Amino acid sequence: MQPCAFLLHQRRSRRHGPLEAEHDKRKIIDYLEGLGFPETLRGALEEAEKLFREDASAFQLKSCMVHLRSFLEALHAQSANAIASPLGEEVDEKWGKTTEYLKTRGIISEQHKNFATSLFTLISDTSVHPLTADYEYARLLRTVVIEYGVMFLAAVKTRVVQAASGPARVEKSI
Repeated sequence: MQPCAFLLHQRRSRRHGPLEAEHDKRKIIDYLEGLGFPETLRGALEEAEKLFREDASAFQLKSCMVHLRSFLEALHAQSANAIASPLGEEVDEKWGKTTEYLKTRGIISEQHKNFATSLFTLISDTSVHPLTADYEYARLLRTVVIEYGVMFLAAVKTRVVQAASGPARVEKSI
């Protein structure tokens, strides 16, 4: 990469995050639309993106993280409902309950559940409960939520397609 191109790439990465995260954010939106999830999920992700900038104030970064945590929470709730509905089941939409349901249904493993729960807690403890958020935490956690979203939604899509095409069988997807 030539020096000028490298500097442009570096400036873009600082402003918008790594190119992989940008590409994967588009994948998340495609999954959300394909699964028929509410527009509010996309809206929360896009609002977080608007707030995430290198020159954002600590208060803007906190708002970004609030949207990302809400996105993560709603992602699990909508996914649990998408799995439960064809089975005639109802799901309690609280964070811990949906995550446990997804584990019970074989969508995620115990380790995966622990990771998602730890991610949710880390976002809460470092960026949501305090009055402000630090840029480095916001940068890292934003990227992790996006990458987690791609992995998780791929498993959910597979499971929803399986449930729609025949008798429900519980299989581990992740």
